[in-house]
Amino acid sequence: MPCYRCGTRQVDPVRGHSPWRRGVKGDQQVLVCPGCQAAADWTADLDKCRQCGSVHLVRRLGELECRDCGATRPGGCRGCRPPTGRPGCPKRWRWRSSGSSAEVWQAGDTPSDGGPAGGEPRGRVPSGGVAAGGEPRGSVPSGWGPAGGDGRAVTDAAVVGRILREYRLVPASMRRRYGSVSGTRVGYEFREPGGGAVLVRAYRGDVPLAAHLRGGGAVSVTDWLLGCAATLRWLAAHGYPAPRVVPVRTGEPVGVAGAWLTLATTFVRGRALAGGQLALLGAALGRLHALAVPLAAPGTAPAPGRGAVTGRGAGTGRGAGVQPDAEPGPGLASWHPAAAIPAALGRLDAVAALLPGEWRPLHERFRATLLAVQRAADYLPIALVHGDAWPGNVVVAADGEAALIDWENGGLGLPVLDLGHCLLESHLDSGLPAGQPAAWRIQPDPGRIAAVLDGYTSQRRLHDSEREILPEGIRFASAYVGAIHFERALIDGVHGATMDARLGRLRNRIAVSQEAGTLSPAVPTSRAHSSGVEHSPYKRGGAGSNPAAPTKFCS
Repeated sequence: MPCYRCGTRQVDPVRGHSPWRRGVKGDQQVLVCPGCQAAADWTADLDKCRQCGSVHLVRRLGELECRDCGATRPGGCRGCRPPTGRPGCPKRWRWRSSGSSAEVWQAGDTPSDGGPAGGEPRGRVPSGGVAAGGEPRGSVPSGWGPAGGDGRAVTDAAVVGRILREYRLVPASMRRRYGSVSGTRVGYEFREPGGGAVLVRAYRGDVPLAAHLRGGGAVSVTDWLLGCAATLRWLAAHGYPAPRVVPVRTGEPVGVAGAWLTLATTFVRGRALAGGQLALLGAALGRLHALAVPLAAPGTAPAPGRGAVTGRGAGTGRGAGVQPDAEPGPGLASWHPAAAIPAALGRLDAVAALLPGEWRPLHERFRATLLAVQRAADYLPIALVHGDAWPGNVVVAADGEAALIDWENGGLGLPVLDLGHCLLESHLDSGLPAGQPAAWRIQPDPGRIAAVLDGYTSQRRLHDSEREILPEGIRFASAYVGAIHFERALIDGVHGATMDARLGRLRNRIAVSQEAGTLSPAVPTSRAHSSGVEHSPYKRGGAGSNPAAPTKFCS
């Protein structure tokens, strides 16, 4: 078959796939040669899918099928001649699929200018909102817009269609917030007619769980998402301000959209945290750590990522076990010491013989920090932690209350590590440019550290054991993430500007951590339960509460 544009005949390629492209014109299969593909408008006169707008159509067995969204229809009538510029048979049938086009794209979702509907211009985060998942504020969500030749928005339509059916959503508008369907994760915001919004995070279920998320013992995306959902549901049950889980139509917390696994939550609206409001961040973190949490009984291990083994009254004695009416507990944090520390030490051991000379001091510092926290872990209180508390992951509501968002690292863990990470990352402001590594470097600021600690200690006092390990707690996140980067660079062979920027940021954090620890003012402590035995995070049972936790709590 020749190219329908220029008449060049196809020949078999020497090796590999043919560079020729298939399409449909006038309900008939056509081929396009590589030379004509170089023209910017080569897809303009091809038939398009009425479901999603794709030109990636194929004719087989008398039907036309869209290779992007899967919609099919009969292939026209026999009265149509081969394509000669005619737009197709006027009697051709309407597209059909498991859901109508109205289910997939609501009216107004794709305005003529290609921007998201609902009054928000392209390239701007909705007013008062904070972009989740690490997407820089004010950036254009990659791949958003009408269908194009690369098929990204087309595949978005297929995923979104499944999500709408799974959650029975009828949104007024939709926009992609972060990620890409060509990668392993993507997030969508669906605005509801009543003014609310639902944020759906989708992750490929057929790829391994990211290394930095396995520190809670989860080995699959399913287990990890179930743990995240369990944590958020536990927070909702205890009145803590955080996103709420939106279940699928069957009531399950995790949905399935083809190869994607999804977790939907309410969208928390509010203003970005201002530089002078760091005490609100500290207070929100202190209230979180002050919540009384359930602990697993001795000798029982929580199912990875599925929450602690708990029950009504569980953890109130050394013999407590799983009760028949067990209340679901929160999941485990991605930095839970039982799994995170051995995994990080194993990575550091694996790269020890491959280290360049200039990396050895950093490697030694990472290892020393991990071992110090591991030795102290038996005597440190356990609590529910956020895992990534910094100004970019908090919003301030109209009533002045701060709420933490982006809980993918949250769960049961060591609060001193959560606080230590926050003391470092509170030196950053939200909205930093992602492509400028220098903007993410920090210098210790006593005022910022004091503000976070003032807010934190208004809600929770540190235990003596936590106060002693706080300098290492400040460094722990860098050591845990640094071990992953070392493995990727030295074993997986990942190099380039991005890896250089990550290592530079780690060096900066380690250099600043010691000074940040010494700049921290005297932190009020509590000597309650000074033996520390009852607060073991994973080796012993406990009372399920933090030492000297204040009764003040804001819901």
